[in-house]
Amino acid sequence: MRQAPPPPPVVPPPIPRSGPEIDATTVASLLAVLALLGGAYGASTKVLPKNTALKTRVLFIWHLFDALVHFVFEGSFLWNCFFVTYSLPTTFSAASRNPLPITLFTPPDVYWLGRKDLLYGANYGTGPFSRLWQEYAKADKRWGGTDLTVVALEVLTVFVAGPLACWICYLLTKGEKKDVLKKWFWMTVLATGEIYGGWMTFAPEWLTGSPNLDTSNWMYLSAWYRTRYMTVISYTPILHQTRLLPSSTSLSQQKLHVSHMRLTRVVVVRSWPEFGVLALHKLAGGWLYLAFFNGLWVVIPGWILYEAYAAMSSAISQAEMVDLVSYLKKDD
Repeated sequence: MRQAPPPPPVVPPPIPRSGPEIDATTVASLLAVLALLGGAYGASTKVLPKNTALKTRVLFIWHLFDALVHFVFEGSFLWNCFFVTYSLPTTFSAASRNPLPITLFTPPDVYWLGRKDLLYGANYGTGPFSRLWQEYAKADKRWGGTDLTVVALEVLTVFVAGPLACWICYLLTKGEKKDVLKKWFWMTVLATGEIYGGWMTFAPEWLTGSPNLDTSNWMYLSAWYRTRYMTVISYTPILHQTRLLPSSTSLSQQKLHVSHMRLTRVVVVRSWPEFGVLALHKLAGGWLYLAFFNGLWVVIPGWILYEAYAAMSSAISQAEMVDLVSYLKKDD
């Protein structure tokens, strides 16, 4: 009598992945960013002379890339916020929002665009740009819906910051010696706006315990730091300017510069260790994805402020020297 075959071995249940799944949406999003950056570089080779200084070329590439990102990506975010909808059941009310798997980003009894019967945002779309923001919303839930602060900031980003970045690109094509202060003025305005926008985007989260930020995934940190890098570099213009202290300034002005330098050094010395500890803590907590995509909009505007402060201070010092020479000649 033949024995029955042994039962198949028990297959253990699959272990859920703690890291992100790099799917087609993620790859397409990263390739799109690289395509915009490549397009900005290609445009710089066409509209700028070959002997253009490296700094000017970098500034042109950055501002064109910045404008393209604002128009394409953040413009698509606004499209989702205003035109991608989900119809609520007729029995839905603000009191019944908790049992439903729906996240509302407006206060109770406040409805986006005044529509009580519709939900807006990327979470309710199926197109490629909806999928893109659904992926981003894994790091910060607010980008999947219509958070009032985020949408208000993105409206300014798309319709003010984007065109302003294009205007700066135009100024950069007019020659390195022409309208120098005008260029740096508008670059300062834009860089300050980028840093302020980053702060207003994330400060409400920090002040409420970050209920919408996901710290459990190692890739999500890169998305968070896109705005953080810009803030860090914004402190460097002051340090750069202290090295350009003109000999023609008065004693009181020199004392003011020295005290400013000391204060800045204290701020930087105290801030950098704290920032390093915070960064290591966040990396260990798993925010890499959120940080990388936010960092550029902190670092680059900060560097621009660094250069703008130095350029405008140098121009002011030269103007003061011209006035002094003219005054001395008048006495002669």
